[in-house]
Amino acid sequence: MDGISRDLNPGERLGHGDLRDGVQYLSRPGRGQIDTVNPINGKIVVNTNDPFDVREVTVPVLWFSARGTKSAWGRYMPMGSEKTTVNGKEVIKGGELVHLLYRNDGTAVFGGYDATATPDGEPGWTDLEAARKNKVPGFANFKQLKRGEFDFKSSGNAYIFGSNAGTLLLAGGQSFIKLDGQSYRSEAKSSEFHQTSDACETRFGTIFRKLKPTDFAEGVVQSGGKEFLVNLNDANPATGAPLTGQPKAKLHFGDIINNTTLVAENGEFGSKLRGLISLGDSVSATEIFRFEVDQLGNVAWTQGNTGTSGFKMRAQKFDMEATTDARFNGKKIIIGKTSADEPLVCGNLLKDTFSKFIDQVFTANASSWGIGNLGNPVPLSPAVTASIKAWLAAFVSNDYFNSTKAVTEKA
Repeated sequence: MDGISRDLNPGERLGHGDLRDGVQYLSRPGRGQIDTVNPINGKIVVNTNDPFDVREVTVPVLWFSARGTKSAWGRYMPMGSEKTTVNGKEVIKGGELVHLLYRNDGTAVFGGYDATATPDGEPGWTDLEAARKNKVPGFANFKQLKRGEFDFKSSGNAYIFGSNAGTLLLAGGQSFIKLDGQSYRSEAKSSEFHQTSDACETRFGTIFRKLKPTDFAEGVVQSGGKEFLVNLNDANPATGAPLTGQPKAKLHFGDIINNTTLVAENGEFGSKLRGLISLGDSVSATEIFRFEVDQLGNVAWTQGNTGTSGFKMRAQKFDMEATTDARFNGKKIIIGKTSADEPLVCGNLLKDTFSKFIDQVFTANASSWGIGNLGNPVPLSPAVTASIKAWLAAFVSNDYFNSTKAVTEKA
């Protein structure tokens, strides 16, 4: 029996009487500064000053549970020293200040970080608070923590803060998400909000896309471009990518771009689009409805297959065009357009037709409208002719049938 019922820790000894025990190293902490950091093997080199020494220790962790799929950890990788240039000379800027502890056999272990240190050897927390008040770069988030609060900050200004009032702040530079536990509300700010759920996505704000298909991250597509986009699509079970190029539904407003060429999308009339609603069929393979508005206010509406079937309507300022398929025997119906070749309603033609009908039927035969029972001609009552002309003047006018742009009508 070895006298104990557990495994020995590194540096632990069973015997007594060695000169190092309790004299030179036992329970004696020392302060040092991190020199080099190796993220691959998790080792850091620390230069100590009492006594002067160089030790290699393992990168510390806040917590670590190695439990397979249930593993959990909290880690921080130190920055260590770095080279910089001051007045043309290369200077080594020291790394984090730390404490080392020594085991009985003289091996060192990491004891913790020190919040900098002043010349008199005391922790420099008050110096950091002064740096925050003086707005020294890098210390804007150095909050004065109340009891029970915590915060974490990375060198890239990623920041997490938990208050004792239940507020949680997640910030990355100027972008942040704030969860307020007291007022039961959330607040967020960013140049772009982008959320994906399966193959569906929502975007709001600055236009970001992958500038090249091989890009890992997205970049700004065009300066000053803003968008609001909702895109609903089924996902490929194997890849999670959109199953088809045509979404089930797409709602897009603002600066609309072509996702393939990454340039502004133009509408039916050659002007940049400002609004688009697009719907796909049951398998999201074909666009069955499309409504778009460009920056000049022109409107285009396409219902049904965009090829040979369905209903299409185009509306510009003062012009309207409607085209249909074989359900109207292949005829094109154009309303109020200057190039109309088969006008559905032209008020001047309708008015002229009624006038000729009255003149050629009623007025021309006023003296002999019909034959009575005795075989004699029956004259037309002047009151009937007058009533018909009054009806023509009152109802077949610009207020009813006639176009407001009569000069554009074709005879």
